[in-house]
Amino acid sequence: MDVVVYFVCVILGAVLGFFHFGSLWIVLSRLGRVKRPVVLVFGRFLIMMAVTLFGFYLIMGGRWERLIAALAGFMLIKVILGRRIQGARGAPRTK
Repeated sequence: MDVVVYFVCVILGAVLGFFHFGSLWIVLSRLGRVKRPVVLVFGRFLIMMAVTLFGFYLIMGGRWERLIAALAGFMLIKVILGRRIQGARGAPRTK
């Protein structure tokens, strides 16, 4: 039973990671087209961090093991999106 709970936590952490890093990608792609980039970056940063931290809090449910599982999913998405973006730009990959 615990394995299923931790698997769900990994999936939910991955969803949070996709939201967080996808939102970051959208902000960075729009920086050149806005009048006030500081407002865009700072405002989106506050929203991203609030949603991400609140999501981790809800997933955690008072159990640190669930938080670790959710963080694993979050970091997995970070690695996957980082490699995809790097590969799409044609940049050399570092090991």
